[in-house]
Amino acid sequence: MPRSRGLLPGRLNLARRALLAGESLVPAGSPQITDDPSPVQGWSFPLAGWPAGNYRLVVTLTGQEDSQTATQHLDFEVTAE
Repeated sequence: MPRSRGLLPGRLNLARRALLAGESLVPAGSPQITDDPSPVQGWSFPLAGWPAGNYRLVVTLTGQEDSQTATQHLDFEVTAE
């Protein structure tokens, strides 16, 4: 099966960032940006030292040629040990 045009190597930027949820979303660290990501991605990040609270992971793909974006998010909670 051919790849869709949006997944061709060298044409995407992938950014992921964590946000601390409260009255408003506050960045928790710097965004991680990957140029030319493969179509299948897997990530992990250490939560040791993060304060307990509700967070949102935001992942955004941006086309390098047309600047179109696709964004998804996942809400999660860090609890105290």
